Amino acid sequence: MIPWVDDRLHEWAEWARRMEDGGLGYPKESLNWRIMRQGPEGTAIKSSKGFHPAPMPVAIEMVEVAILRMPPDMKEVVKLKYLERGSEKQKAKRAGRSERRFREDIDRAHYWLAGCLEQAA
Repeated sequence: MIPWVDDRLHEWAEWARRMEDGGLGYPKESLNWRIMRQGPEGTAIKSSKGFHPAPMPVAIEMVEVAILRMPPDMKEVVKLKYLERGSEKQKAKRAGRSERRFREDIDRAHYWLAGCLEQAA
């Protein structure tokens, strides 16, 4: 595990959890849901009240972009490790891996992210 990458991933996860959408940029409600709930005319009404997402800090955006470019299996273990609740054993089981394999996959993801983040800097 690379400590500075681990720190960046924890910062990313904290921000992502606060945004309540997993950090992937999904809106709180889709246009289809609003149309079903309010009708077509309701979608044109823009409210200044309610949730307004904070802009993503640059350092976190760099991590987000790198994660989105990851191979799917690597992305899966990163999301499990940093976004999901539970012990490492539970997370490994959800990923269908042994604990040792799960840790090895996290280490690989750390090296992959380190390369991406150092190139971007």
